[in-house]
Amino acid sequence: ESYHFHVCVCVYITLHTTPELLFITNFYCPNIKRPNCRKVSLSESNNIIVGDFNSH
Repeated sequence: ESYHFHVCVCVYITLHTTPELLFITNFYCPNIKRPNCRKVSLSESNNIIVGDFNSH
């Protein structure tokens, strides 16, 4: 049985002075209009947009 995840995840993490932009998604961050997606603001400089991993 195979599982493929529908991931709506765009994570922007600022580590020290190095911003890392990780795209684990098939669509762009500004266009996140997907179910099971939530936006978590850690601070003004750190924004993490996280989507749930849905197994089909």
